[in-house]
Amino acid sequence: MRFDPEDYAFVARYSPNRLTQQVTGLAKQGFGRLLSVAVGLVFVVFIWWQMGAPKPGTWSPATQIGAAMVLVMLVVAVVVTLVEKAKAVTGPVSLKAALLVVLLVASGGLLWPVWQLRSTADGYAQTLRGFADGLSSQSGQAVDSLVSKLGVASVVLLVALIVAGLVVVAAIVTLVMWYRVPRALGWPHRAVMTLAVWTTPIVLGAAGLGVLLFAKVFVAGAQTTLDDDVTHPLLPDATLLNDWVLWLIIAGLIVTVATVAGGDVRLATAAIVLARLPQGNALRVDALGVVVDDAQWGPQRVPWTQIGAITGRAHQSLPGPELVIGRGGQPNWSVPFMFLDVLPGTIDSAVRANTANQRQLDLCPLDKVV
Repeated sequence: MRFDPEDYAFVARYSPNRLTQQVTGLAKQGFGRLLSVAVGLVFVVFIWWQMGAPKPGTWSPATQIGAAMVLVMLVVAVVVTLVEKAKAVTGPVSLKAALLVVLLVASGGLLWPVWQLRSTADGYAQTLRGFADGLSSQSGQAVDSLVSKLGVASVVLLVALIVAGLVVVAAIVTLVMWYRVPRALGWPHRAVMTLAVWTTPIVLGAAGLGVLLFAKVFVAGAQTTLDDDVTHPLLPDATLLNDWVLWLIIAGLIVTVATVAGGDVRLATAAIVLARLPQGNALRVDALGVVVDDAQWGPQRVPWTQIGAITGRAHQSLPGPELVIGRGGQPNWSVPFMFLDVLPGTIDSAVRANTANQRQLDLCPLDKVV
């Protein structure tokens, strides 16, 4: 903060200090995420060993694809974490955007095993339809019930695939749109990217739990209702029923993957915001009004008679809450408090002093201002 030497007007300048500290703190949290990966892998290896260390060659194709894509996503997330840790503050914006693209593409790859599971469900439903034709009425009804459940599962998986795929595509598109606007903070864009790296793991994890439910509840329940001399047909890929423990492990590991990927997105996007921090004066307050740093037109004076509300706007993600100044018929001007070299109370004092206490900074919309 400084005062203009000519008329002692209040001036707030852009300052990277507080945002740099926050980004550095997020980078340090990467060690915690890497530790969670190590713990998760130890747990997976222990359970796999307790199962008799079954080799991937004995797994069903859907299980093999699921495990492979989770490991790929995990490796990508770890590599991104390490690169971000080294380049969080100093790396170029293009590097951080490229890391986000790689992360989003890897997240989209988690939908491949979901598609494989859906194809398996459709194939099994087709097998059961032919099997039910030669059964008694009671047994046939039991099999038809299982076919119906498979049909519902297939539709649910298809809808989940479409929604999750659209979210991933939307995240990549919004990243490109955000990248093309140099000073944009990208509040909605960043939210979509975070949603994308959480949605696909959730869909895959839910599908894995569905394998457990199918193998231990639906198929077993249908078998008990068949006639004594009738054996329930196996899946076209029969090993999938024996892989339910592996899918339970995958569903648990996917939580670690989503946590690491979500942290990577938060750090990368915060670092992009830091790299875009402008230089010079952000706000000037004097007896005539305010001068704001307009992104398109540069410094722009707004008389007090044209100024609407002067308030705060809450945001949870970095760079946090914003100062918002209404400009009459023009769009509101806003800047994160974290960008400035002054605290909100100092801005409030300057506004009050230059308007004889007729105007003030309204911080009621904020629960907490950093």
